[in-house]
Amino acid sequence: MKKSTIGNSGMIFPKYIFSMESLTPGVDELVSAKEAALLLQRSRSCIQRLQKKGKITAIPTNNAKYYFKKSEVLKLKEVLISKSKANEKV
Repeated sequence: MKKSTIGNSGMIFPKYIFSMESLTPGVDELVSAKEAALLLQRSRSCIQRLQKKGKITAIPTNNAKYYFKKSEVLKLKEVLISKSKANEKV
């Protein structure tokens, strides 16, 4: 997808929108704790508990934010869904 932006000099430069995965194949996309909570349909405090239990690995940054590998979050989501389905059968 191509958009245009206006630079400081007033010139119009094309701006390409792409994902980091397309730039660096094999490198996993990172999501914030908030995005992980949305993907897992859990609260941020639940994400912190999962991190402390070792269910998900956080990648710290210089600021107070933590990021997670999106692939790891999606795998955990599959595990949580399969556990909830197993509980429903009982």
